[in-house]
Amino acid sequence: MTTDYLGPRPEWMQRGLCAQPDAYNSDLWFPENTGPQGRIAKAVCRQCPVRDQCLDYAISNGEKYGIWAGTSERKRRDMIAKLRAAKRVCVECATPLTNGRRTYCSDNCYDTGHRRDNAAAAQRRRDRGAA
Repeated sequence: MTTDYLGPRPEWMQRGLCAQPDAYNSDLWFPENTGPQGRIAKAVCRQCPVRDQCLDYAISNGEKYGIWAGTSERKRRDMIAKLRAAKRVCVECATPLTNGRRTYCSDNCYDTGHRRDNAAAAQRRRDRGAA
């Protein structure tokens, strides 16, 4: 790890095209809008050998500004929102699902959910029969 004015940086950052000495103007990575500077930065990122690590770093550290791994602030916000929406949780108790479970986190939640579903289905049948 090396250190600069921002503190320690991971080794992969040293291999990034944006970190090469005198290769690019640092303002390129923090454009005012998505105009020509932003497009140039994104094109450089497409060729970068550490693009995956860069994107992981930007998302996990909440980088709100600049071009990281060829993504703008808005693109990263959208990616984070999709990741949060895709988080799978138990339909009964909202516990994150693990071990390949699809709907319920435990047998207890499965039993509870199915008892309620079966009771609701029976009530609907009774309601239809009464009508």
